[in-house]
Amino acid sequence: GLLLDIHGQGTGVDTIYRGTSNGKTVMSLVGRFGRAAVSGAASMLGQLEQKGYKVFPPTDKSYEEKQYTGGYIVQTYGSHRETGIDAIQLEIGTNLRKLAVLDRTAADLADAIAVFTREYLPLSKQTGCLDMTAS
Repeated sequence: GLLLDIHGQGTGVDTIYRGTSNGKTVMSLVGRFGRAAVSGAASMLGQLEQKGYKVFPPTDKSYEEKQYTGGYIVQTYGSHRETGIDAIQLEIGTNLRKLAVLDRTAADLADAIAVFTREYLPLSKQTGCLDMTAS
């Protein structure tokens, strides 16, 4: 599973920031799939970057998260905790939330989440889950 904590921010008005405490809150995900799960082509940020969004940290660099590193929710419930779940904070810039573009931003984010889910959270790869797509 995955917990997404989605907020708006006004610092980088055209930027989508990812916060995972520099990988701490997605330790389980990265342990299973490597860094590609958070910064590769099928990651949420990778998908958004391919659609033309400015993302931070950039997927082609090994920058540490500095501005939005992940707040209370991901720190409290992330997979670095014994009973946690992988948790990612997304901070959406002001210009990406304006009425004129909000539907597009939301649709693109939903598409990015769907790609990520198919790649990294398919039911058939989950231990103890029934694969409802099998016939």
